[in-house]
Amino acid sequence: MKKAMGFPTFSYEEALKKREEEGRDSLFQPISLKDCRLPGNILMAPMAGVTDLPYRILCKEMGLSLSFTEMVSAKAIYYGNQNTDSLLYHKGEPGLVSAQLFGSDPALMAEMACRIEEDFDCIDVNMGCPVPKVVRNQEGSALMTNLPLAEQVLSTMAKALKKPLTVKFRIGFTDDAINVVEFAKMAEASGVASVTIHGRTREQYYRGKANWQYIKKAKEAVKIPCFWKRRHFPRRRCSGHAPFHWGRRYSAGPWHTRKSFLIRACGSFSFRREEASAGEHFGKKGNDASAPKADGGD
Repeated sequence: MKKAMGFPTFSYEEALKKREEEGRDSLFQPISLKDCRLPGNILMAPMAGVTDLPYRILCKEMGLSLSFTEMVSAKAIYYGNQNTDSLLYHKGEPGLVSAQLFGSDPALMAEMACRIEEDFDCIDVNMGCPVPKVVRNQEGSALMTNLPLAEQVLSTMAKALKKPLTVKFRIGFTDDAINVVEFAKMAEASGVASVTIHGRTREQYYRGKANWQYIKKAKEAVKIPCFWKRRHFPRRRCSGHAPFHWGRRYSAGPWHTRKSFLIRACGSFSFRREEASAGEHFGKKGNDASAPKADGGD
């Protein structure tokens, strides 16, 4: 078995073979985004300042089936910003890669997506970023307050692109304006291949607990794949073969991803000494304190 950072990487083939040999079902399943076939249903959440090329490669070695670049401004691509080129760089990265764009100009978003489409397997749109400077430009999560504009952005991009288009958003902009189900239906009707939902409002940012009930309602309202963004491995809250994105907690310990895959694919895992050593290397102790919890927050 191949190793990364001193401990074994995850093998889709070995996990699925073990599942078949033991005659048990698995929460780990392949999934399709239109013509793009993913080997597994656990993806890496795009995170600004985190998901650069080295981090994405490490996550791929741990088993994630699709990675995302950090979010990139469509305007920055248009104006040839040099920093943007480094964000989109993925030479040498194995597996499938998606580029995440943000913006609110439908024509510009479609044009820039087409410009970079050939270099990626999917294009993702960020409609969930809560950062003030993004929201002030009517981008990111601000688009949840303007469904007609959000629909125009997505439908224009979907018609222009040949590769699958996906979108990430929140359950609403404020606690008094929860519109996640309506937004998910709109996205599906606009032609996106999948949706990813952060279970908090923009008002919450990353505070408090995520609301899984709203995500469940949205999942039941659409036929396309519906991913949910997680900080922790969902042992009890995971329903069926629900796909999800690893979030912020795993930026400090991507080796926990391998444990997640083993649980999903095989029903068990072994926390190895080399994983503990890797945790100490990154400033985390290799014990239960650094392992993902089953309950509490997202």
